[in-house]
Amino acid sequence: MRDSIELLSESLIDQHRDLALEVLAASSRLGLALGWHYVLDLIWLLRELDLPPGATVLDAGAGWGLAQFLFADRGLRVISVDMSARQPRAEFQHLYNFECIGNGAAIRHRYLERARPGLKASLDLALTTPLGELPGKILRRFGLAKIASPRARPARSGRPTITLYHAALEALGELASGSIDAVISVSALEHNAPGDIPPIVSELERVARPGAPLLLTLSASRENGEFHAASHSHLLNEAGFIATYGLHEPHSNFRRVRRHRYGHEHAPLSRPLVVLHL
Repeated sequence: MRDSIELLSESLIDQHRDLALEVLAASSRLGLALGWHYVLDLIWLLRELDLPPGATVLDAGAGWGLAQFLFADRGLRVISVDMSARQPRAEFQHLYNFECIGNGAAIRHRYLERARPGLKASLDLALTTPLGELPGKILRRFGLAKIASPRARPARSGRPTITLYHAALEALGELASGSIDAVISVSALEHNAPGDIPPIVSELERVARPGAPLLLTLSASRENGEFHAASHSHLLNEAGFIATYGLHEPHSNFRRVRRHRYGHEHAPLSRPLVVLHL
């Protein structure tokens, strides 16, 4: 499969209305707020990742993001890995089974220190929109009054299981080589300095089976190496993505898109969203 770089636009919402409603329904059901660009991230991932029920997907840098729940709801086995130590959240335990792996040792990373006074508030302001506001904007775009389940899912016995894995992304020792059917990452790898990315990608490729897709969403910049302090994000341009992620002659629309703006007029981050398909 050829490597690719794609700048996403809000046209995805109109092209994949059913997927947009699937994202909004899950956000509403779980009470998880979404920033504007996360809607694009998730629509793209749902469109690109077509795995049979029971397949294993690794969500790299998952935190408590919505992607792990969306794919668990689709019948996939989800391994949700993050460098922050997480315990199953009580509000989700009537919907999902959780199991925890990892040795529990503390992991030091500059991104985990972002909660010092003033910075976490800035991050929250930059990346989230109140739950009731963004869905309403998209629903009005569709001419709808409320969120409804976009399509029926096959009935399953029991609750989906999500494995919470506490680990650094470059050291996934509990996972066997070739044991993962697909790797996804939603706006997470950008929190690492470019020099730290190659060993992370190498480890993700190790645990993935041959030919498995690596689907990564990231924020981009015209100037390579720009640092967005509020979100602790290292932003790359096209050449930076190719060099940092080891892409080989990728298909790319980066140069054809002169300017990119989010459709959400209040979005404080005016960065283009790029997705890598490795």
